[in-house]
Parts: sequence; C-alpha cells; structure tokens
Amino acid sequence: FLYNTSYWILCFILAFLILITPGDAIRQAYQNKQLYNVFVVAGCYVLTGLLAGTIYLVRLYTNRQILAAIPKTWIPVEKGDVNKRVRKMIVASLSRSAVIAWDARPRLDPTPPAAVSDPDSREAVVKTDTNLEKKKRHGVFWRRRRVQTEKDDHIIVIPSNAPVWGDISHKGWSPPESPDLPNIQYTTVILELPHLIEARAVSMAPPDTESEASPGMPDVRAVDLLQRPASIGLRDYMGHLLNIGVLIPSSTATHFLTAYEHARFSPEPLTEVEFRCLMKLFAEVLRGMQPLSPAMLASLDIPPSESDIDDDNSSSTT
Repeated sequence: FLYNTSYWILCFILAFLILITPGDAIRQAYQNKQLYNVFVVAGCYVLTGLLAGTIYLVRLYTNRQILAAIPKTWIPVEKGDVNKRVRKMIVASLSRSAVIAWDARPRLDPTPPAAVSDPDSREAVVKTDTNLEKKKRHGVFWRRRRVQTEKDDHIIVIPSNAPVWGDISHKGWSPPESPDLPNIQYTTVILELPHLIEARAVSMAPPDTESEASPGMPDVRAVDLLQRPASIGLRDYMGHLLNIGVLIPSSTATHFLTAYEHARFSPEPLTEVEFRCLMKLFAEVLRGMQPLSPAMLASLDIPPSESDIDDDNSSSTT
C-alpha cells in the first residue's frame, strides 16, 4: 500500500510540473491575443500524450502475450526462427547427438546398415557405404562432382557398428547370448560342486552282495565311507577319496582345488574364462574317479551281522 501510494503521488506531482510550462505559455499567448499559439501548444501536448499512451498500451499487450505463451509448445530452432550462425550451431549439435545415439545402441545385429540422416529435412534414410561411394564415382564432370560433394556435406553418415569392444560379459554371470551357458550365475554352480563330487562318489559304491533286491542295493558300509560329513571341507574330502582309492592322484585334482578355493572365497567374481577353466578341471576330476575296490571293503570293520550279534550279547549280559 505504501509503495503504490507514493508511486501515484509522485506521478501526479510530475504531471503537475510538466503542465506548468505549457500552461504558462498558453496564458501568455492568450493575454497577447495570439490564439494560434494556444492551439499549437495544446495540440502538440495532446498529440504527445496520445503517442505516449499508445506506446504504453502496446507494451502492456505485448508483455501479456509473451507471458501467456510461456511455456512454448514448440522450440524455435528452425531456419526462420533463428539467424544463420545459431542455426548452424544447432544443426551441428543435433548431428553430434544423432551419432552418439546411434553408436550407443546395442551392437547385436550381424549385418547392420549405415544410417544416413539429413538434419535440415529431419528425414531418416538408410543407405550403405558402398552406395555412397558409387554416387561419388558417377560424376563425370568436375561440376557434377562438386554438386554431389555439396549435397554430401548436409548428410550425416553413421559408420558401420562393428563390435569394437568384443563380447559383452559381466563378472560372475554368463553372457545372455552365450550358446551353451546363457544367464547363469557362477556362484550357484560353484556352491554345488562339492555336492556333485559326493554324489558321483556315492553313485560308484559297489552293490551289496547279500541284497536280494533287483537291482542290487549299494553296500551300506561303502556309502557311509563315501559320504562327506558336514564338518569336512572339499579339500579334506578329496584327500579322503584319495586315501581310499576312489580318486586317482594327479595334478588335475590339485589344480581343481586351487581354482575352486579361489572361486569360492575370492572377493572378486569369476570371469567367463576362469569359470570355463574351473568346469573343465571339474569334468576331468569326475572322469578320474573310480569305484571303491573290494580290497578296501575287505579292510573295513567286521561285517554288520557279526556286529549285531556282539551287540545283542553285550546287551544281554548287561
């Protein structure tokens, strides 16, 4: 309120001071009976006031129209909206963005075309590099070649997207486009390796000679001997298999244990090459396993029948 009041008071004072000069001139012309001077001075001031009011109203209308157009529904970047230098800079930036957007696409297509775009017409055309070279060779006269060169200056040729970075893979995971192992997390496979070795060893247990079932049931003593206790690690379990002759001593088992412990306890996930090397060693270890020999079964404790009789006698005497 104070600001508006002081503004209008100052406006009235300014208008009063401005009108003093023409008022005094009109008074003197009237006293001297020079009426034409009265009309001249009054007409000049009236025309000046009308011109100032018109300019003020036009500025108010223009400002309201500009503010009402914000935000704009279109971006003024065309030829008629900006000057030549700004338009040239905009076209260069659009061309650079188009090249970056094209190069950022996944490069999975084995036969990708070269994209050609015209930034002025905003029309995308697909051509090959060989077609562009043929067009350049068609020109016979120098003038025709010059016209063709000028046309090519307005064309953005996207280079063929060859896989410059090779195969895309993430540590700990197999690539999605892998032909044999797509989208496999290596950790889940590594955690199952001790169980697979145990299952392989137990499956090779000899059958029980006293079993009458068909097919024959495996020997219980051999199964107990080949099973891996929960408190034993893979290195101790493989050492146990070596002692009983199920696993053949070789450098493959040592290399497999080293690779397995690195993959199991390393803070860095395995790469695809390391995982395939580990699985190759794992396959060789499984192929090198053999059934439990009868001599090892003979060297075990007393048969289960005798142990049951001794247990019954000991329990009866007590």
